[in-house]
Amino acid sequence: RSDRAVGVNMYPNMTEEPLERREEDTPKLKKEREAAVAAYVADIDTNYLAGKLAAVETVEGAIEAFSNGATIGQVAAASCKAEAPETVEAIAAHHWTERYEALRFETEEYVKKTGKNVEVFLCNMGPIPQHKARADFSTSFLQVGEFNVHLNDGFQDGEDGDQYEKCFKAFKEGDYDVAVICSTDATYPEIVPKLAPMIKAAMKPSATLFLAGAAPKDMEQVYKDAGVDDFISVKANCFQTLKMLQKKKGMIE
Repeated sequence: RSDRAVGVNMYPNMTEEPLERREEDTPKLKKEREAAVAAYVADIDTNYLAGKLAAVETVEGAIEAFSNGATIGQVAAASCKAEAPETVEAIAAHHWTERYEALRFETEEYVKKTGKNVEVFLCNMGPIPQHKARADFSTSFLQVGEFNVHLNDGFQDGEDGDQYEKCFKAFKEGDYDVAVICSTDATYPEIVPKLAPMIKAAMKPSATLFLAGAAPKDMEQVYKDAGVDDFISVKANCFQTLKMLQKKKGMIE
């Protein structure tokens, strides 16, 4: 996501609905424009204009021709003096975000057909200031695919149990395809070895456990050994990650 398209691959709007496609009669429009150009040219002093077109060799000459009624096509033809003009292969018009748009449409179609989606549980550990930044990033990252992210205010130690027990209990109460542990680099060395095995053991075989943030090189294997499958960060390939989750869910082959 080095190229950011707000609302598509960055900060997706989960409430937006596709606009109705407006069909255009292209042949009819082309005929209308051709008739308009022909009517315009018919009102021009062609003999005088021909002299101006003959002098089209510089930018100034082209401007002079345009100023005296020449069309873009006429100036282009007058500018091409070579017997065999150079040709280029046309580039078809397309949205540069079309891969992400198609990915989201695939999720929408699957939800319409089955009523199911990729369900994401956020293991937000500690008070809000501790987990919020990475929880927000992970939410936006996964909602690009229009997955259903379940939010919470975090799990903390208290009289009703410790944060690990609370998180584990909340996770077991749902049917989730993805879990994301969200906290800080400073707390991960303590949190991940305790929480990741608990969540991983309760997951269905097709589920994925992420850690929010790019792990330091010396800790990456430690976290993976604890049960973390992958990492969600600015270094992660958002498109490939979302496609992988769609395949696991059965949305695509």
